[in-house]
Amino acid sequence: MLWEAQSRFDRLGMPMHGFLSDADIAVRFQDAAYTGEPFAVPAYPYRTPTGLQTYWRVSLFPVPARLGDPFDVLLTAIDVTAEHSAEVSRQRRRGDLAAAEGLIQRTILSTLDADEILQRSLVEATEAYGADWGWIALRELDSWVFRNVHGWPAEVIGRSFREGELSLPRLAAEANGVVVAPSPSLVGDRERELMARHDIGAFLLVPLYGRGEVRGVMGFCWNDPEPLDDAHRDLGEKLSLATTLALENARAYGHERRIAKALQSAFFALPPRVPGVEFAHLYHSATAGAQVGGDFFDVMEVSPGRVGMAIGDVSGHGVGVSTFAMLVRSSMHVNALQAPSPHRVLSATNDVVLRSIFGGYASAFFGLLDTSDGSLAYCSAGHPEPVLVSERARPRLLTAHELVLGVQPDVAYADHAVSLDADDTLLLYTDGLVEACDSKGRRFGPERLLASVERSAELSLERMPESVFLDAFSFAGGELADDVAILAVRRRCEGDAPRQERLAIDAA
Repeated sequence: MLWEAQSRFDRLGMPMHGFLSDADIAVRFQDAAYTGEPFAVPAYPYRTPTGLQTYWRVSLFPVPARLGDPFDVLLTAIDVTAEHSAEVSRQRRRGDLAAAEGLIQRTILSTLDADEILQRSLVEATEAYGADWGWIALRELDSWVFRNVHGWPAEVIGRSFREGELSLPRLAAEANGVVVAPSPSLVGDRERELMARHDIGAFLLVPLYGRGEVRGVMGFCWNDPEPLDDAHRDLGEKLSLATTLALENARAYGHERRIAKALQSAFFALPPRVPGVEFAHLYHSATAGAQVGGDFFDVMEVSPGRVGMAIGDVSGHGVGVSTFAMLVRSSMHVNALQAPSPHRVLSATNDVVLRSIFGGYASAFFGLLDTSDGSLAYCSAGHPEPVLVSERARPRLLTAHELVLGVQPDVAYADHAVSLDADDTLLLYTDGLVEACDSKGRRFGPERLLASVERSAELSLERMPESVFLDAFSFAGGELADDVAILAVRRRCEGDAPRQERLAIDAA
């Protein structure tokens, strides 16, 4: 055995005493000696007498001795400090890139403006990669045109390359996938030519798709060679998917907004001013299509000093459902003017729905606010609970559980009451908001809704519906299975100048 070697230096120059005085190695040494089982540690930490942290590849090899004696043990140690440090750096970098992936997705899903999506994703990804500069080139007619830059002079914007000309965007388009070039010595002739032409040490290219084709390229460049690996490529692939999805959502929303504007006089037309209140609203259709569905809302002055507010959601989608939604909204509006009591409004509307030719059902909420004292009477027909936002308390749900409209006649709807102080806000919404689901099937739900409303409470009323919607939209990864309508109504002090905050369709 090598016990005598504890106080000596082995041939590698490492104090054997340093290893064998370590409790773990000493135990492993004895195990190897008495069991004949070898032992190896790929990166064993050892702090030198001077305090320097080092790492060693330590191996214990049992060597047969005399019959009946323990095995002799051969201990070898190779200094792997440099390799260990490099691996730790790589692992840390992979962790940083993985964390950046979530941040990038949240950032690009926080807006529905295509230009903002491109710039935000470029900035976040350039910083995540640690690149010296980043750019986005879009295919326009027969050229690739630089439209966004980060870390490059703004004068580069507008520069173009003909589609047949050798360029970085062309490389990504032809590859139809992420292109990684860590060093001029590790790439092909075309990549090497471009790196020399643009004085680039390394680059990574991410394709952006539209209608199944590469319509844009996001590029990241380094001045010096960069050890780009699978983690960089993986983030690039996820960045391509996330940005493409966000752009598709933005384009669909733009088309949807034009459709909704054409129909807004029927579904979302609200008076420009209602004395005693101000309001803001938003409508967004399901991701699967741009057609206006069955959500609706309404605000009206029922009589001097009394304001009615309604929101509802009929079952289904399509032109027929849109007509059905118009019927329910109109019925609630007319009955509110004739019999301004929430439970009577819903009872009368229930009769209309039962007699209609559509054969569907609807959830609905109607509230009646006395602007002089802030008293609110309300009734709900199976509709999601509204949120009361007050400066004196945390946001809370207003509970009311009644049967949806159109299921059975003679439903005994009942009124409930609550008081709104000046500047208190009632947030009404349809179930598409709380039923938005993430990739694991978890619902956004009432608890996340209340947290979102609390975060947005300090914003202007105009921005509140948008802020709450974008929280749910980001949570769902930009995929909504149902329409979302949001109406926020705030009680104003007498003498304030109430006004409508933004058109419904433009609120997002």
